[in-house]
Amino acid sequence: MSKLEAFTADAGDSMRENQNQKFTTYDRDKDAWEEKNCAVEYMGPWSYIYCTYSNLFGLYLNGTVDNMKWKGNVESGTDKNDVQKFDSQDQIAWNPYSQCPTYPTAHGIFTVQVGALNPFQVSCDAKIVAPGWTVIARRTNGDLNFFRSWQECKRGFGDIAGDFFIGLDKLHAITKSQTHELYVHLEDFEGNTRYAQYDEFFIESENELYRLTKLGGFTGDAGDSLSSQKGHNFTTYDRDNDIKPESNCALDYMGPWWHKHCTYSNLFSIYVNGTVSSMERKAVNWAGWRGFAYSLKVIQIMVRPKYKIRSW
Repeated sequence: MSKLEAFTADAGDSMRENQNQKFTTYDRDKDAWEEKNCAVEYMGPWSYIYCTYSNLFGLYLNGTVDNMKWKGNVESGTDKNDVQKFDSQDQIAWNPYSQCPTYPTAHGIFTVQVGALNPFQVSCDAKIVAPGWTVIARRTNGDLNFFRSWQECKRGFGDIAGDFFIGLDKLHAITKSQTHELYVHLEDFEGNTRYAQYDEFFIESENELYRLTKLGGFTGDAGDSLSSQKGHNFTTYDRDNDIKPESNCALDYMGPWWHKHCTYSNLFSIYVNGTVSSMERKAVNWAGWRGFAYSLKVIQIMVRPKYKIRSW
């Protein structure tokens, strides 16, 4: 920004220090801060020095958000914490403290805070599809048992650096925070991969038995093996919430899930290797791809807020 003439107005001059500074984005660090990239640190491309008293391309939030100091659409002539409101349909609808970041290298473990929950760690995946996906469940081998009780499914279990389930309470809080989409990544023992994506996903709280209330339109090459579960409660071996009157689907098919009577997918069931006819419906299956008698090698379930990804 080579030229910036004399200031007049009532908002305060928050551009003067940016004169003669180059434009910085998360992937092109042109600011004067040697240790870090201002666009990454303060989540907006701008003509930075170290870093700025204005950040009008920062994240779009609602008013004052203490833990977003300098990271919203701010103008320091008012208050560094105060997020200015803009009437634009092109703002990023993403809260970085409740979801995985969307920059290309945001792959790994991050700490987030969602709703009234205490901060917790999440696994963010930027490789399978694109940045910004929060992994809610992962299975890569049979070491971790997913045949768990109601309380264990409520809290979550496993190691987020490996195989795990994030837990129903956290999943409810995440999907309640804003509209989310769902991505299911599948891999068989022959190295083939498939996916199922749904453009909306929401589960209720424990009071509503974590019912799968919203599941949007399907796209993918794995076949739709989840839509039949829409509107149904979560069932575990010790909490029978399905609609099968004579038995418990989680017990019959050895996996907690949003069972109806019972299910066309059973991704939390018993982990075995490939085709095992005696384990039909009782193994890690997605009927729309390999059928009921095939147990998958890898599954990864992810959610992401629905937003327009900006081209930087």
